Amino acid sequence: MNKTAKVDILYKKAMGQQVNISPEEKQELSKYKVSRTGKPYTTKENIKQYITAVDQGYSKAFYDWCIENRKGDSRTKAGKAEAIKSYSRSQNFGIMAIGWLFWGIAIYWTAGGRLSANVCAIAGAAASVMLYRMKREMVAFTCILLPLILTYFFGVR
Repeated sequence: MNKTAKVDILYKKAMGQQVNISPEEKQELSKYKVSRTGKPYTTKENIKQYITAVDQGYSKAFYDWCIENRKGDSRTKAGKAEAIKSYSRSQNFGIMAIGWLFWGIAIYWTAGGRLSANVCAIAGAAASVMLYRMKREMVAFTCILLPLILTYFFGVR
């Protein structure tokens, strides 16, 4: 399959359109992690650049690639690089606040109170941002459920 065909199929998939492809094509496209992203990030040029990045070893999803590289549809206000940068900054701040609370408490209880609350809060904020950047689509699990589960299993003795 040539790159133009890949771009067309992945563009339709990112825009939420139904795509009928053969099992061979599905296998070939499986390394490209494109889900329904829609506007303001999805353009054919962004899909093309994402394909090139994946072929060169990039392993994250299309949405993550767009946020990290500040790529969007510049014809829309939310798709401009500055708007994406601002959105990413605000998301990181929110994730740090959630991590400060959930991960901070999880670390404190898991350590049995041997670490100061300040150290636990800072470590919790850092852990949540790191996990968020690894896979943004799983934020509810990595920033809320996972620390609660770990606290239950390791904090309650």
